Amino acid sequence: MTSARLLRYASFLAGFDYVVSFKKGTENQIADCLSRAQLPKNDKVVVPKGLQLEVLKDLHSTHRGIVKMKQLARRYQNLVKSCKDCLSIQNNPPKAPVHHWDPPSTNWWRIHLDYAGPFQGYYYLVLIDAKSRWAEIKAISEPPTSLNTIKLLNDIFSTHGYLFVMVSDNASIFTGDTISNYCLENGIRQKFIAP
Repeated sequence: MTSARLLRYASFLAGFDYVVSFKKGTENQIADCLSRAQLPKNDKVVVPKGLQLEVLKDLHSTHRGIVKMKQLARRYQNLVKSCKDCLSIQNNPPKAPVHHWDPPSTNWWRIHLDYAGPFQGYYYLVLIDAKSRWAEIKAISEPPTSLNTIKLLNDIFSTHGYLFVMVSDNASIFTGDTISNYCLENGIRQKFIAP
């Protein structure tokens, strides 16, 4: 069975009078430029505005519908995306500089804390001293709140003393009025990072 596309192409060609003759490639001076010429490394093919409609018509020439036309265009797009030369000159957004924390001068000056879990029915408050890298981990079975976080912090501070800076993410546990007032009362400055 002949495909509908070949039948359409045959009926299209039937409208012409032509004679097929063989010509050596070296004698064919008006060959398709893009099939013969190699592009230099940093050049790219750009379809001029005046020819963009013609390219779209060519993509649509098989009349297979919008989906198939887009798939054909995407095939060419994927070819470009996998081209090493195209990728080497692609505009990449600049990378944001990494912010490094200044090292504190003494132990227990600044701590970083967050919750981990639930794991095996427990939530874990993980607290790390920025200078010594000393870790304190406290487990609780109920979901964390500002009140039970303060209880855990009081337990840790009873051993090590109060600190000056507490760094956490913007979770409501750490940004609520309850823990903010607790930090103000105890001379702790809060700093927040992105979650």
